[in-house]
Amino acid sequence: PKVSEQLNILGRGNSTVLNGNLLTLPVGGGLLYVQPVYVQSTGGTKIPLLRKVLVAFGDEIGYADTLDEALDQVFGGSSGAEIPEVTDPVIPTPPVDGGTTPPTEAPTDAPTAAPTPSVTPTDEPTGDTTPGATSPRERLDAALSDALAAIKAGETALKAGDFAAYGVSQDALSKALEAAIAAEDELES
Repeated sequence: PKVSEQLNILGRGNSTVLNGNLLTLPVGGGLLYVQPVYVQSTGGTKIPLLRKVLVAFGDEIGYADTLDEALDQVFGGSSGAEIPEVTDPVIPTPPVDGGTTPPTEAPTDAPTAAPTPSVTPTDEPTGDTTPGATSPRERLDAALSDALAAIKAGETALKAGDFAAYGVSQDALSKALEAAIAAEDELES
């Protein structure tokens, strides 16, 4: 009843309570149930925010702001679980000019356009993957070579910040892998 009352309080005003996925985990001689509780605004930005975590084990129920606190409630003190503290998420910024970390401020001599990748991916694999044109082993080798070239082209495109070229390289990689799978299937049969 206490949890139900608190859920009703969370749902007052311009917010909606959303229950997350119920996780069932075998623990000791029973099952541990964990369910996150989110609150979402009914107007404006509708981004659900984690507000509470509901945990149940046997007849014990924990309801707290964090999983660690809810587990402590269920297991009467310290649950023994080591849950890392989550701070604001860090969204990595892609490296600039092939470096490993982005500069803190834009360089004065930065190019205005991303450099063109040195390896240009193609829509079709370069190896001859036409059935009957070569042996399955040769087609497999050619397809794997094409896949490697597409991977390298994709890495180069990402370093240059050229997402269009990266997309083309991913398409070429997909086609090369399909050709490799087909050639390998022929070898196995």
